[in-house]
Amino acid sequence: MIMKQGTMKILFFVLKTKLLKNGEAPILMRITINGQYEETRIQRSVPLKLWNAAKGCSKGKDRASNELNSYLSELATRALEKYKELILEQAISTPSLILKRVFGKDTEMRTLLGAIRQEIKEMEKVVNIDYAPVTINRYKNVLKKLENSIPTFYDKEDITFHELTPEFIKAFDLHLKTEVGLCRNTIVRYMKCFKKITNMALAKGWMKKDAFYGYKMEQDETAPVFLTYDELQTVMNKEFTIPRLALVRDIFIFACSPVWHLSMCPRSKKKIWCKIIMETGGSEKEESN
Repeated sequence: MIMKQGTMKILFFVLKTKLLKNGEAPILMRITINGQYEETRIQRSVPLKLWNAAKGCSKGKDRASNELNSYLSELATRALEKYKELILEQAISTPSLILKRVFGKDTEMRTLLGAIRQEIKEMEKVVNIDYAPVTINRYKNVLKKLENSIPTFYDKEDITFHELTPEFIKAFDLHLKTEVGLCRNTIVRYMKCFKKITNMALAKGWMKKDAFYGYKMEQDETAPVFLTYDELQTVMNKEFTIPRLALVRDIFIFACSPVWHLSMCPRSKKKIWCKIIMETGGSEKEESN
């Protein structure tokens, strides 16, 4: 049995040189798309004398032959349906993927929000090992924002990856900026999380085109704000009744004090110049060992 649909061809054939113990030949199903093919055994067999190689089916008239031919026809019809589904999803149609769907090994519809939720679950399994809690929370925030934005843009709750377009990426960026009120750098951090999901979808063949193509993730330059000497003294003199907060204060003061850093280093024969530059006054302090 040979069937064609667009660029896909379905072929059933037998292995004449690898007969089973009962003397019958195992039947294989081969799917070819644009010259690339994949084949698998369908867990059925047939006596060699009853196999019609030209038509790819049994030429017997008995009940077993009729049931076999009916099953072969069902597999071919199912393969054509799965191929059409992939076309509608605009996913990459491969012989391997179609065979998996035909035999029920890959039946899940890949959607954007569904994939993000699954990725978050996987990340939570290795929290504080591969991912920090703040990173996972960022992905959760992206998910919430998309849950609000997708119904407005697409008029439905979720979308398949093939429906994701550069136009939606721009609209989502604008949504984060105007309606959510996020600054540019926060938007870029969220979009990087979003793009990681689409990169995964591209790698797994769930989508054909990169929706982020042409989108630039440029961050705004920020001018750091420094504490003045008086402000730093205020922090140093602040008394906390909670030990944890007092520890945080001490660590912060230590990080702000280059002289203290150098005092922890081994003595050197050379002079060490330490500069404490304050926002006002610009005074410098020189210290040597």
